[in-house]
Amino acid sequence: VFFLFMKLIPKIFSVDTGGCIGPLSGLTPDLSGLQLQTISLRASSYIIVTSDGVTDNFDPENLGFTPKQLESLLTDEEKKSISLTAEWSTIDQKTGGLLKSRYTVALMTHLLSRVETTNVEDVPKYIVNILIQYCEDITRDVRALMQKNSPIRGVAPKNTGRVHGKLDHASVVCFRLG
Repeated sequence: VFFLFMKLIPKIFSVDTGGCIGPLSGLTPDLSGLQLQTISLRASSYIIVTSDGVTDNFDPENLGFTPKQLESLLTDEEKKSISLTAEWSTIDQKTGGLLKSRYTVALMTHLLSRVETTNVEDVPKYIVNILIQYCEDITRDVRALMQKNSPIRGVAPKNTGRVHGKLDHASVVCFRLG
């Protein structure tokens, strides 16, 4: 089975939107971050589609990690040639992307190891529930901060760096091929 998909190139730094499918300025969309790719999948593969409210909460920068804290994700060979700092803004995009990608894969693997069924028909439901629950858990403190300290509904108070997670809509769709 071949799967054809389009995706926005993953954001390396949180100020980079990765593009915009709808009009960004006037009537012209920003498609500079769009890629068309094909991948080969087995008939029993699961496809997970999420909104950015989910993926943003897998970004180690949004979770308060520094590049230096993620050094264990590098191979010994990579550690010899890559110098990590405590600030995302001071590392190159390639290294930032590598660290963020590896962190996301490790976290997703850990979370999805919690699927508690052998019935293949139930797996998508478990995956959706695990990812939504993760987003609720990771944003709990920032939501509480907003509810307690925001004088104007919907306006976030200054985050002093003690709470992490990114608030946004979180949508997940999962299905099994075959």
